[in-house]
Amino acid sequence: SSFLFDILSKNRTHYSFTDISPSFFIKAKDEFRDYDFIEYKVLDIEREIVSQGFAENGFDIVIASNVIHATKDLKTTSANILKLLAPGGILILNEVIEKRNWIDLTFGMTDGWWRFEDKDLRSSYPLLSNATWKLFLEQSGFETAAVSSPANKKSNSFSGQSLIFALKPELKKTEKSKKHKLFFADSKSSKNISKYIKSSEESYTLVSHSSKDEFQKISDSEYKADLTKKENVEKVFKDLSLSDKGNVSIVFMNSHS
Repeated sequence: SSFLFDILSKNRTHYSFTDISPSFFIKAKDEFRDYDFIEYKVLDIEREIVSQGFAENGFDIVIASNVIHATKDLKTTSANILKLLAPGGILILNEVIEKRNWIDLTFGMTDGWWRFEDKDLRSSYPLLSNATWKLFLEQSGFETAAVSSPANKKSNSFSGQSLIFALKPELKKTEKSKKHKLFFADSKSSKNISKYIKSSEESYTLVSHSSKDEFQKISDSEYKADLTKKENVEKVFKDLSLSDKGNVSIVFMNSHS
């Protein structure tokens, strides 16, 4: 985190420093005391995020360093990360991807190193290769993933670690917002527009004025009523259930205007 804080804009950044235990915050708060855009919150990424006080789609970037492989089920973990990210958000992982003797001698002696349960993905070892990370993330709901490893001649990567980037898809293009036009028209105007609106694909309701003291529902989209009477207009609105019509435009048409 410390490498990022100096390049982030203080006025445009809200940074959540998270860990599974608040005990890790003591040193962090002291070390990063000059950065007032940081908040410190407990997060167990293996659990549902909203119940822990995190907003769904609330983060543009999620950064995790050598922690995701330590979770029991990477599918559950990646699903929770997707919930954290806003559409178009970026996941940045720093993950060890190579089996090293010193790692096994250090962390391999702990129960936590072997706590993974997703045997279909990690049958015998907690780490994933570059190719497997990429394939896994793209099959888990991320739009695309890429891996960067500083390589040298003796090893696939200089430190046995890789930077992994994955992009959450943008919101799918939804159908155009439902629009409905409600026409109030005198008898002459209603004749002029009825042919047009009936041939169009627009959702509409046509209420034609009648000099007779009547209220008549001709079809689901056409009414005749004495529009000089308030109660007839109210009947139209009540009968239409406009709240189900989406974005409603009301058009008044008078052949004399």
